[in-house]
Amino acid sequence: MNRRERQALMKHQPRSSSSPGRASGEVHVPIRRRDVPQADGTTTTEISLDLREVPIPERRYVADTAWVDYQNEFVRFMFAQRAISGEKLRSVVIVNVYPEPARQIVTSSDEFISNIHKFMEKNGIAARKMVALTEEPAQTVALTSNMMSVTFAGREAEWDFFHLPPSGMKKIGERSDLVVDAVVRIDLATSMVAGILEALGQLLPDLPQEAR
Repeated sequence: MNRRERQALMKHQPRSSSSPGRASGEVHVPIRRRDVPQADGTTTTEISLDLREVPIPERRYVADTAWVDYQNEFVRFMFAQRAISGEKLRSVVIVNVYPEPARQIVTSSDEFISNIHKFMEKNGIAARKMVALTEEPAQTVALTSNMMSVTFAGREAEWDFFHLPPSGMKKIGERSDLVVDAVVRIDLATSMVAGILEALGQLLPDLPQEAR
């Protein structure tokens, strides 16, 4: 019987409230393994991390507008603050994510997406339309991530980005835990989360297949 390892590193569940007070940065997170029988008779080992074990990112950014696109092998999550008057941007945070994690946030989050749609329909809230960011203000920061966690409560939401270094992923079969870095927490409206997920869904046909 053949055994293959598949990484399932995305978690879209509420974060534990016991994290505040812990320092942000790299932390060792236990690996969970589960054998999944396949139709062809082989067994896949599903590997997952519980992101509730990772401290809340120390970096925080409040966004009032967002945009996603696919450029140079990255899905770019762009979050911005607009100036008090007019449409000029005050600052932008760009989080570069490779295609597979970006794809998973849509394809493996059916229950989460259903819940957010039910909440918005019940309360007459429309998904925020994404507006292309056509300028780059002086205050622009670029980060990278390959794991995400999204949570909403009412009209408020948070989108947390994490990073698992390639050196850790290479040794995933040999370790009982992995080092994960808490990158940034984006505070935003639930309507913006819905808009981002819709935009990501539209991007899926343009994303390359997973590299194995």
